[in-house]
Amino acid sequence: MGKQRRKSKSRLTKKKILLTDLGRIRNKHVRTMMFRKMKNVKATTKAQARRKRQQERETLGEDAPPIKPQQTIETKYPPKERDNDLESIEEELIEEQAFDEFSSHFDKSQPTKILITTSINIRRHTRVSKDFMADLVSLIPNAQYFPRKKFGLQSIQKAAIEHDFTGIVVVAEEHKNIHSLYHICLPEGPTAHYRVSNIRLHAQIRKPDNPTRKYPELITKNFTTRLGKRVVRMLQTIFPSVPNLQSRQAVTFHNQRDFIFIRRHRYQFQNEGKDVAIREVGPGFTLRLRSLQLGLFDSIAGEYEFKYNKAFDERRKRFFL
Repeated sequence: MGKQRRKSKSRLTKKKILLTDLGRIRNKHVRTMMFRKMKNVKATTKAQARRKRQQERETLGEDAPPIKPQQTIETKYPPKERDNDLESIEEELIEEQAFDEFSSHFDKSQPTKILITTSINIRRHTRVSKDFMADLVSLIPNAQYFPRKKFGLQSIQKAAIEHDFTGIVVVAEEHKNIHSLYHICLPEGPTAHYRVSNIRLHAQIRKPDNPTRKYPELITKNFTTRLGKRVVRMLQTIFPSVPNLQSRQAVTFHNQRDFIFIRRHRYQFQNEGKDVAIREVGPGFTLRLRSLQLGLFDSIAGEYEFKYNKAFDERRKRFFL
């Protein structure tokens, strides 16, 4: 009887191993072993198919079939819900940009002058906020830092307009970490609120290049909606508008799934200008838009052009920029 029971148990384990639905396997050890086997088989078949396609391209040469585009969330998402078709509204955007709040910056009628301060909640500045604001002053040309003290943001906005400032950047800290950032365009607005993450200061970068006070070249990428064009145009007002600028320093605004990655690099020319390399200068950080308020900052009676809500994006597959 004992031998028959053992045989039946072995048959049951074999049946369990042959099951495709791993959720029915109660034994945790067998379940993890089966999952690893399925994963290895999937990886080997994928690698074999890739090698086969590479061999076909090498043999066929120019007659090889085109490479299939990589499937991502952006390509799978329906284009109706994403406002990527800017060709139909290109003329409207050009007319709007000629008379919007940022037109005085791009026609060079008003030189840039940025005021950097902190949130009123920061009574004692930590080392984190001091280092981050020092890197912001080195990143933004014509930027000046002023301590917040006990002044309200409404009075700071009036004083900044009287002293011909074109923008205010407010750094907010929470639990000794940089939490958010406010950007207020002067004198008419709008006001953008960003969540800040993944900060890498100049001192934290391995072998960074030295920053310079010369105006950087601006590179913007992947802002494909009407709101995205407006946000990147607002970010451009922080830096001086110099057309046909030739500079060895570049600041990049790259949008990927509504995360705005900001990086600063410097070109290095080698072999009499034939080869070009880049070195990161810093700082590097990531912004995510939380709200865009019309006009100057007003926490009571302010009207919002855009305000992020989790109800809009429960699956995190809807992009606004």
